[in-house]
Amino acid sequence: MTEVLTWDDRCKKIFGLPADFPVTYEWHLKALHPDDLERVSKAGAIALHEQTEFHEEYRTFYLRSHCDRPGTFRFSIFLTAAD
Repeated sequence: MTEVLTWDDRCKKIFGLPADFPVTYEWHLKALHPDDLERVSKAGAIALHEQTEFHEEYRTFYLRSHCDRPGTFRFSIFLTAAD
């Protein structure tokens, strides 16, 4: 198991990221809204540990150093499965 998230080019574009940007779990946690961080982090850890789907609604924001829309927030719904 790695801490690399697999995002396609469309998902990266939504977040204002270049297609070749390596999305890591650590980077993704930094992009979470502070009020959602603990809940989403716990849900992600459970999904990884139990190898189950992860389905959470949360807010993210664009990080200044990696995107073309820095400092703005977006509401996200993610459904993923742990590899």
